Amino acid sequence: MRLVVTSDLRYTPERHSMLEDVARCVAEEEPDVVVVAGNFGETVPYFEACLALFDDLPARKLALLGNEDLWNRLGNTNSQQLWEERLPLLLVRHGWTWLERQNVIIENIGIAGTTGWYDYSARDPSLGFDFDQYQELKGVVNFDAAYIDWHWTDREFSGYLQQDFSARLETLQNNNTVDEIVVVTHFPCFRESIVATTDAQWVFGTAYAFNLTLGRIIAPKNKVTHVISGHVRRGGTWHVDFGENHLKARIIGRTDRPDIVTLDL
Repeated sequence: MRLVVTSDLRYTPERHSMLEDVARCVAEEEPDVVVVAGNFGETVPYFEACLALFDDLPARKLALLGNEDLWNRLGNTNSQQLWEERLPLLLVRHGWTWLERQNVIIENIGIAGTTGWYDYSARDPSLGFDFDQYQELKGVVNFDAAYIDWHWTDREFSGYLQQDFSARLETLQNNNTVDEIVVVTHFPCFRESIVATTDAQWVFGTAYAFNLTLGRIIAPKNKVTHVISGHVRRGGTWHVDFGENHLKARIIGRTDRPDIVTLDL
């Protein structure tokens, strides 16, 4: 099975030609399965325009939602409506499966996914801020503070996603027909992929860019071989060990245009 993953397409009319080329590159890989790990496009029309770029792709199409997909910058549709109603309906209309709601099994490969919203588990403890302060100070470094307008706190929403994802992952782990699991997340989830830096803004902002609790849920599952994430445009590959379990964590990241990752499983 050939799996192609991309992320952070961020559709706008100005990026249309470039994203057409990205979609063409995905098609040229001749994938059996394609996953977009979030951030199709801010606003409902741009989200749908991005989906339409893949309408003719003859592959199983799987999706996650990214934080920017849920922004309500214009005040038209609140973030909770986007999450619960508007965007899931568009995914169905264009033939995508939302990994936040169901696993996918193809042959002996299980695919699980979640947005993996941040819970401040990646915060730098040397800074001395508590959870409430991270919620209050988010607007200093992160636009989610201004444009996400649901009623949940970050840790409430993250916990809700983690609970459901953990159950879905456990289902695959216990399925005797599944030999290997690939996990896809929007937010990265392993400390190994946090780049060391003295940039104070980045050090503080990692609290809103990673979810290490999620990594602690994933790593003990010995069927998981690959974890692929988006969001952070600092791409790379890291080997993560947990006892006798070994997996490869990868962030899809380029600063100039969306990247793709191809796995032959």
